[in-house]
Amino acid sequence: MALPTVHYDLLRWQDELIGFVSRSTVLDETEITNIAIDPAYQRQGHARWLLTACLAQLSAGSVFLEVRASNLAAQRLYQQCGFDQIATRKEYYHDPEEDAWIMRKMIN
Repeated sequence: MALPTVHYDLLRWQDELIGFVSRSTVLDETEITNIAIDPAYQRQGHARWLLTACLAQLSAGSVFLEVRASNLAAQRLYQQCGFDQIATRKEYYHDPEEDAWIMRKMIN
């Protein structure tokens, strides 16, 4: 967390931490490493707000992320925010074992 290339955006509601997005940026490439929302606050637009705020802080370059092949809600969110699937990582996730989609968004 202390690396200068790593950044966290936290989302608070009434003094309670309800979500975060983490990213790592090297030169003109950013990897979104995690987006998490407390289950009690999911499906209310918080993940979209965090992702949009994160992307607004970036300058030109590529943004990458991985998502479980079965996580249709996250895939829809990422596609609506301009990400495209560019590859698949076979058996990337465990418990359960599952492929990951690699997604990318270009920022001009």
